[in-house]
Amino acid sequence: MSASGTYYYICVMLLQVHFAIKHSNECKLYRCSTCDVVYRRESEWLLHLRVKHLQLSKPYR
Repeated sequence: MSASGTYYYICVMLLQVHFAIKHSNECKLYRCSTCDVVYRRESEWLLHLRVKHLQLSKPYR
């Protein structure tokens, strides 16, 4: 394998590792800092913040 081929292989491998760690939704948790409730989805966490702590009257807009 040439030097450029090895470099390409390493870059692809590092990119795959990056995506597996940083962009995986499996282990990402969203915790409310006010009441310590934990959510797996960011959208649910944001809805919780809007309804429970920001007191928005129409959260589904």
